[in-house]
Amino acid sequence: MLLSAVGKNGNNHMYPIAWVFVESENGSSWTWFIQTLQEKMHLLDGNGWTIVSDQQKGLVDAIHE
Repeated sequence: MLLSAVGKNGNNHMYPIAWVFVESENGSSWTWFIQTLQEKMHLLDGNGWTIVSDQQKGLVDAIHE
């Protein structure tokens, strides 16, 4: 499975921020990815960021954590 994070610049162009291949799309994979992204990008509490999901349960749980 591929987990990814993308951004949008001032010209409305999408660009990759981070991606990783994981064994499966589950809560622990999403939690690790979000925590690593938060740490490396200095996101603090995530204020001002938007998360778009296909409602995959593991992602929803990881965000709440």
